[in-house]
Amino acid sequence: FMDSWEPGVFKQMCCEQLAADNLGLPWRSRLFAPAPADLSSPVIVRPRFYSSVEAKSVLTDTLHRISRRVEYRNWILGEQENFDTLLVRYSTANPLQLTLAKKLSRPVLSVHHSLEVEQLQISNHPLKRVLMPVEKIFGKKFLTAVQGMVAVTDEIARYETTRSEVFDKPVFLYPNGVLVPDDKEVADRRGKFPEVLFVSSKFNSWQGLDRLLDCVEQANDNCV
Repeated sequence: FMDSWEPGVFKQMCCEQLAADNLGLPWRSRLFAPAPADLSSPVIVRPRFYSSVEAKSVLTDTLHRISRRVEYRNWILGEQENFDTLLVRYSTANPLQLTLAKKLSRPVLSVHHSLEVEQLQISNHPLKRVLMPVEKIFGKKFLTAVQGMVAVTDEIARYETTRSEVFDKPVFLYPNGVLVPDDKEVADRRGKFPEVLFVSSKFNSWQGLDRLLDCVEQANDNCV
C-alpha cells in the first residue's frame, strides 16, 4: 500500500515478480497505489477512491487517506484465499493495519524499509505530532499480532524487534538489490579512486545523503 505513486517501489516489485517467475516460485507482487492512468501492469491495483486533484485542506486530505486505507484493507481481506502467506509492506501510523492482521486467516509477515517513529519525527507532515503516538501504540500492537517480520537491513530488524518487545518472533533479512539480466555483462571500470553515485527519485532526510556527504568530506583518500 502506498498513499502516493512511488516509481522506485513499483520498479522493485516488478523486479521481484520477474525474479520469482524466473525461479518458478508461486509469488505474486501487488502494489495498491494511485498509479498513472497510462501505466499498465499486473502488479498495479488502483484504489477506487482517489482524486488526482490535490486536497484543499488537511482535513479533506486526511479523510481521503482514511478511505483509501479502508479500501486497501477490504481488498486484502477479499484476496487472502488466493495466497498461503501474505507479505505486507508496513504502512506507518495506520491503525487499520491492526484490524487487518486480526481478521486475516493467513499468516502475515510485516515488511519494513525504515525506522518508522524516527522517520515521522523528522518528516514535514503537518499532523506528525498526532501520528507519532498513533504509530507508537498501534505499530507495536500490529507487530505483536503478525506472525513474523521482514526488514531490508539488520538495523531495521533489531529496531522492529525491540519496539515490539517480542524477541522470539521470526525475523528475516531481505536486502534491496539490483536485477541484472543473465545475458548482460557488467564491465569492470574501477579506477584508482572510488566513484560513489547516490540515486533517488527524491532526497528525504532519512535516506542518509547527509551522512554520505559528511564521510566523503572527512575522508583523506581521493574519491569521486
